[in-house]
Amino acid sequence: SAQLKEDREGEIMARMRFLAHVMVVASSLSCAEPCGQGDTVTARTTAAFAPALSAALLHNKKQLVLRVRGASQATMSDVTLYTNKMCPFAQKAWIALEEKKVKYDLVEISLYGSGGKPRWFLDMNPKGQVPVLKHGDKVVVESDEILKYIDQHMGSTGDLTKGHESDVAAWMKFLGSEVLPSGKALINGYGSKTSLNEALRRMEERIQGPFIFGGDFTLADIASAPFFQRMMTEQARLGLNRQEYPKIFAWYEAIKAKPSFSNTVVKSWWWWW
Repeated sequence: SAQLKEDREGEIMARMRFLAHVMVVASSLSCAEPCGQGDTVTARTTAAFAPALSAALLHNKKQLVLRVRGASQATMSDVTLYTNKMCPFAQKAWIALEEKKVKYDLVEISLYGSGGKPRWFLDMNPKGQVPVLKHGDKVVVESDEILKYIDQHMGSTGDLTKGHESDVAAWMKFLGSEVLPSGKALINGYGSKTSLNEALRRMEERIQGPFIFGGDFTLADIASAPFFQRMMTEQARLGLNRQEYPKIFAWYEAIKAKPSFSNTVVKSWWWWW
């Protein structure tokens, strides 16, 4: 039938695309653009060629996703971020990698559905949570730990703390213990604006501008950005307004102007505090 012919042609094209990826990776040819962004091929298609893949090309039960970001050559990176683009915690790690301008691979994990999470992913993180960062043989879990690891081991050491180590640590504790819990309670219907507004007022007082600690863009900004991206879409519901929180709004404008942030913004996302 016409449909069967179309299906077979599609399978042939998928095989050809995948073979092209393998040949480019194997030959390490230079290319002007990152290779393989967004391409998806079936596990059945890739089975015969699995030995040619690097560890970054991991597959789940149904599909394999290859993405190379920030690469000047078509060689696979030893840095892989296992993520889901809709998750704010995973977005934090993604922003840090973009800001560091290191070469990395991005593998998306489907966290819901009948198939569940892949066994190989649960072997890396038994909690089944994203993000997970793999750097060579090193596996790092928990988003804040990943941020600290990226800052210390990728790009220029410590350039996302810049002498603000204790301040960054205190900010991340404040964010996780006050801002996020009160926001989660309000969004989920069991909290009040009062608790969140108290946390936001403390945040307003601490922001130096244009970023949290003045001119330095740090892990404190990165850790906060994904959540305020979401909060800014619910300003009335959360009691968030420019008149009461001018520093927060000015800070978020500075965040939006950062390519490392804008490169990680997707059309659909979860609150998923």
